[in-house]
Amino acid sequence: MSRVQRVWWEFWLSPVDARRVELVRRGLGLVLLAYVISWGVHIDEWLTPGGFHPSPAADPANAPRFPLLPRAWAAPVGLTYLGVLLAWLGGRLRPWSSWIVWAGVAYVTATDPISAFTINRVFVITLFILAIAPQQTSSTMPAWPLRMLQVLLLTHYAASGLCKMLHGDWLNHTDVLWTQVQGIYMTNAAAWSVRTMPLELWTAMQHAALGFE
Repeated sequence: MSRVQRVWWEFWLSPVDARRVELVRRGLGLVLLAYVISWGVHIDEWLTPGGFHPSPAADPANAPRFPLLPRAWAAPVGLTYLGVLLAWLGGRLRPWSSWIVWAGVAYVTATDPISAFTINRVFVITLFILAIAPQQTSSTMPAWPLRMLQVLLLTHYAASGLCKMLHGDWLNHTDVLWTQVQGIYMTNAAAWSVRTMPLELWTAMQHAALGFE
């Protein structure tokens, strides 16, 4: 085996500290928990006929890919998912809880594509990686789950930066970030920042964000 091949296989298969993957799982789980609780109050709009869902004929890209839930099922399904998520976050019932948590996110993302944010897609991919990762039985584990997560992170940010440069206005205008936070991303903090911070600072943050990506 050549040195390049050896380094390649060591990169993917050499043992790493299992706590590194566990830290990702717990951090991701806490973010998902906050996401589910904050958006779960609108589960009727997400997943039942009570919300807006375009028909496949009118908008095939954003029509539900899976059947919608009956409205009477929404609350029980949401509470059951929350319970499974808490069990997974506490390290219980794995690997079944891992797959149920992944399936729930995948179902929501495919059923309401209009409301699904970028983080939904990140959840789908990362939860799948964590579900297929070896269950922790010792202090070490093969490196490939951790490497996949690292590659995903780098790919996500690099693709975001390339899209901003090649298909966006981030290189042609100086007020892109300032304009964006006044749209659907407006929060109380963003409103205060728009009123208070000079435009030159927004331009600097825009270039810093693009440079980071």
